[in-house]
Amino acid sequence: MAGALSTLVLVSQDRARGRQHDADEPNRVRTIASPACVRTYITRRRVDTPITFVITMDSKIIILVLAGIVIIPGVFLVTSYNGLVSSQIQVDEAWAQVQVQYQRRYDLIPRIVNSTKLYIEYEQQLLTDIAEARSAWTSSLEAGVEDQMAASQEIDSVFNRLLAIVVVEEYPELQADQVVLTLIDELEGTENRIAVARMNYNEAVTRYVKRTRLFPGNIVAGIFGFQGKPFYEANPDAAGAPNVPA
Repeated sequence: MAGALSTLVLVSQDRARGRQHDADEPNRVRTIASPACVRTYITRRRVDTPITFVITMDSKIIILVLAGIVIIPGVFLVTSYNGLVSSQIQVDEAWAQVQVQYQRRYDLIPRIVNSTKLYIEYEQQLLTDIAEARSAWTSSLEAGVEDQMAASQEIDSVFNRLLAIVVVEEYPELQADQVVLTLIDELEGTENRIAVARMNYNEAVTRYVKRTRLFPGNIVAGIFGFQGKPFYEANPDAAGAPNVPA
């Protein structure tokens, strides 16, 4: 009887130690004789045991560094690109204003010639050069800015020759013609607008060129293929152009 009691005590102690061992190691799978029991027990333990991801302070620093490596260059890229596009648009708009003012002069030239023919006998060569310069300007509008600049300088040249006759030379009858005087007033305003438009264009080109040459804009300009813009250079003949009377 005493031996049986001792055996029961030992079995109870073994079972108690087994339960404590299971509590200390919840992820450990016990071996059970039956294969079916083994599969069932493993499945239950995998479903019941949650998976937890722990982000340490070192991991947060690494994530922030990687995010900075991606975000900061991206911000510089977007900012530089938008700045280049904005400057390019400003250059195009400034040149459009130059075109508008040259078109005013283009339309004004035949009106001056026709209004002064009664008083001035123009040389045929001058009239031919005026016609060719106006034709070149019209054709250049379908080409690039540099072609338009070249055509505008041709108009400058013939226009200055025309003014040298109309304004500088003395024609009393001409100076008394109200229509001619009105045209001369329009001419004065047109020449002032052209000068301002050219200046504004060159200033816009200067800002654009700075963006394409300074860091980091120069890198972005190279990646996206931003091309240079030509400055408007004064016609050498313009230095001798006659002043339009106010």
